[in-house]
Amino acid sequence: QVYEWKADLAQACGGEQVYVLSGSSHHSPPKEGPEDESFCEGTFEECAEAIKDMGDLPDTYSTTVSAGGPEHLYIFSDTVQLGPTWDPESDGQPSGSAIGDDQFDNSDDEDGVRRGPQNWTNGAVVDIIIDVQGEGDVQEADVGLWLDWNGDGAFDGSPSSNEFYPYDNLPVGISTTVQIVVPDSTVYTVGNAIAARARIVDDESLRLPDGNIDPDDFAGPLDSGEVEDYIWQFTPTAITMGDVSAESSAGPVMALLVGLLLLSAATVLALRRSRAVKNS
Repeated sequence: QVYEWKADLAQACGGEQVYVLSGSSHHSPPKEGPEDESFCEGTFEECAEAIKDMGDLPDTYSTTVSAGGPEHLYIFSDTVQLGPTWDPESDGQPSGSAIGDDQFDNSDDEDGVRRGPQNWTNGAVVDIIIDVQGEGDVQEADVGLWLDWNGDGAFDGSPSSNEFYPYDNLPVGISTTVQIVVPDSTVYTVGNAIAARARIVDDESLRLPDGNIDPDDFAGPLDSGEVEDYIWQFTPTAITMGDVSAESSAGPVMALLVGLLLLSAATVLALRRSRAVKNS
């Protein structure tokens, strides 16, 4: 689903100019039935509050407006986003499986960040693929990724955070593969689900005073871009299953080896006794 917005300049009383915003959405490719549906019509300020993207992790991760959650206001041109889909909501939609905003508007916009094929075991180097899309003259974007490794229901926003991964100046229009290292077992238990949040913003965003996404930017408003929340689930990995298989089969294999050794020893002893009898 693709959203299109149009700003018309209107004259308000008192000689002040305000933007009256009207919006519609359509599907690409087209679907049967009516194509357009009104989303917002009002002053710029009124519609700007309605046309924003927010997250859907549980609110312990700062998701809703009242919790100071991440907000990305829609910019009419020169904007960036994660993947091909961007959907608006007026507030965060917290849910245990991070699909609240999908249920809100029946549109799945979590399509910009995905995991590579590697097994997420302690110490493993794994791929993260980030799809950066945009329009207008924007050539690069900044992305911040947060992973709740210890599963405490919150992101670590401290300067020394090991849950924050910044990626600056990613090219627009392509997918970029980055790599992270899965922490050791004192931080992450293999197989546990991981809550993840990704935010993208134009690298010239006015709401980034130092020009960079920082560890504590998992929450708060930004003037462009998008936020995507995920709960990444893991099934037993091939390595884990291999260890289990080897462990379970170790008993029979060892028993067979011991049996062969005993048989060999008995055969040697019998031959020696046979020779001794002949010599006597």
